[in-house]
Amino acid sequence: MCIRLTIIALAMIHSPILLRSITAKDNGSIDFSSDIRPIFKQHCAACHGGVKQAAELSFVYAESVGKFLEPGNPDASKLIQRIVDEDEDNRMPPASHGRRLSKEEVETIKRWVLSGARWESHWAYRIPRRSVIKTDLEPELANWCREPMDSLVLAGQREKSSRGR
Repeated sequence: MCIRLTIIALAMIHSPILLRSITAKDNGSIDFSSDIRPIFKQHCAACHGGVKQAAELSFVYAESVGKFLEPGNPDASKLIQRIVDEDEDNRMPPASHGRRLSKEEVETIKRWVLSGARWESHWAYRIPRRSVIKTDLEPELANWCREPMDSLVLAGQREKSSRGR
């Protein structure tokens, strides 16, 4: 019984992540925080992070990465050129630093560059915005919202479902 509950809990925790990545691929949209930042963190930040900035490149700062990007033009972006380079000595990340980027990861980065390479700051550095609490709900939802916070949760669920995530 305990094992079943653990499996169900893990499936519930990971299903939004899997669903988000599947739907992002389906509708063509790329979310920097959930699609691009994890790739940079896993494959690039060890050598090109905040403290260690090999080749004066840090995947922590937008202005540093921006020097290697041509938003809207993946083929002209130095970043793309380095991650797809046929020469093993030039391709990033080096084979000696772990797994190479998968074809899906490369395509995701290319689509991000093609869509403008919009960089989002980490959520912890974003200025908080006061949420508007909606009080004029449809009658069938009015009973669902028992506390003001419930209307914010409902609005978030509606926004995500309208974006296909």
